[in-house]
Amino acid sequence: MKIFVVFGTRPEAIKLAPVIHRLKGEYNLKVISSGQHKELVEPVIRFFNIQPDIELEGGSKDRTLSQFGAFLLENLDGVLREEKPDLVVVQGDTMTAFISTFAAYLNKIPVAHVEAGLRTY
Repeated sequence: MKIFVVFGTRPEAIKLAPVIHRLKGEYNLKVISSGQHKELVEPVIRFFNIQPDIELEGGSKDRTLSQFGAFLLENLDGVLREEKPDLVVVQGDTMTAFISTFAAYLNKIPVAHVEAGLRTY
């Protein structure tokens, strides 16, 4: 089974780190960093010893959030079409999670969503 885990923000990377380590070795796993908050994500992925397989350069101070969303949808759609994963894993409620889920939906790929936090109890 080919599984993609997509993150773009520091909280996503922190929450998905144990999921990534658990899936690694058991599945054909690819980790994708959207670049949404690249500067904040880099120390986290170093700390958790995670090396993204695909790093998109989505985050730019010159891009609006809607421009980032359009960039991510176009680029992630191409990756999903080419790679054809069996499952996409996302976390939280960020633009990265939303667009990754939408791109997977458009490509008829199931999505697993990891809850954003304990706020819902």
